[in-house]
Amino acid sequence: MLDVFITSSEANQGKTFVTAGISSTLQSLGYATSVYAPVHLGGVVRDGFLEAPDLLYIKNSDNKALV
Repeated sequence: MLDVFITSSEANQGKTFVTAGISSTLQSLGYATSVYAPVHLGGVVRDGFLEAPDLLYIKNSDNKALV
């Protein structure tokens, strides 16, 4: 199992974009991936559930993403 931790001290540095790219690439190679965001500010109500916009972006970047 490979664990990857992506972090930055600043907002809007491309962490979500890089995470989506890594996750999509690994899935296209046949690996199972999972994305975890332990701390997140803001949220979107979707189908009665509060969801993180960044995780929705990653989920929508690949149809097979498991978020």
